Amino acid sequence: MNKELSEETLEDIKDLYVEGSFNSRWMEIETNHKIGLILNDIAPTEEQLEEIAKYLKKPVDFLVDCQLFEEEHPNLDETNYDKTISWSKIQKEIRKLRPVKKAKEKLTVARVKDIVRGRKKLNEERQQGMLAFEDNEILKALDDYGPVEEAIKTEGEGE
Repeated sequence: MNKELSEETLEDIKDLYVEGSFNSRWMEIETNHKIGLILNDIAPTEEQLEEIAKYLKKPVDFLVDCQLFEEEHPNLDETNYDKTISWSKIQKEIRKLRPVKKAKEKLTVARVKDIVRGRKKLNEERQQGMLAFEDNEILKALDDYGPVEEAIKTEGEGE
């Protein structure tokens, strides 16, 4: 006994699909946020991060992304992502905060966090109108990553 498909039935199916898809992606986002919270709480060493990554069969970069995501968005309820959000979109957003690695250079999690914290502080000051022109230029330069790479490369020289 075939019934004709009504517009209402089609909309119900679409709504179920959109909500179900969003809920599954959001659960992954919440899970990764909680992983970041735990990692930021215990502040693991590079070796410990590698051990955790091996245990989870995930790359260390995944763990760093979780940490940076949690730092960037400590309260998920205050985010305003739409229903198309996914962990891969968040990773793209988070990775823009990370400096680019050079071939022989190994960035530590601590160094990446320092760079992100510095950028966040400058952004907050910019929003409050507290930045001087030079600071705004520094912030723009940070967005291009070049000076960050140079700062990492020369960090500790001349001390």
